[in-house]
Amino acid sequence: MTARNDNARKANEADGSCAIALNEGLSAIGALHRFMDETGVRLGWSERMKLQLTLACEELLTNIVSYGYPDGGDPRILLTIDKAGGGVRLVMEDNAASFDPLSKSDPDLTQELDDRQIGGLGVYFVKRLMDELSYERLPSGNRLTMIKYD
Repeated sequence: MTARNDNARKANEADGSCAIALNEGLSAIGALHRFMDETGVRLGWSERMKLQLTLACEELLTNIVSYGYPDGGDPRILLTIDKAGGGVRLVMEDNAASFDPLSKSDPDLTQELDDRQIGGLGVYFVKRLMDELSYERLPSGNRLTMIKYD
């Protein structure tokens, strides 16, 4: 796979895996979109699947960069993608402050917009898009594993 980001790793043709480092903060969103487009074509994703996976990763990238470094720091974010039994596995690892998105309760969508707490909709959105999610706190940061079936 030829990527337009020097931080993208070439695909492993044997298992279809590939990865990209998204270390440029919010400036990495363009590279993320190109990477997801190229990966989607190579792995044969439908347009709907490509859109859903791209939006979920963009939301997570934005949250990591925006909230994961309250004391400053250099974001180190790695997205790895591979096939997973009839679907796709995405693993996002970062060096940000500890944050388990799965521990957050879902927002109350029945409340009036003005009465709702700010935040939480992006994580809720990712939870709704993915079929399986798991979180691990690593010595180096966070790891969120997401699986989406075709």
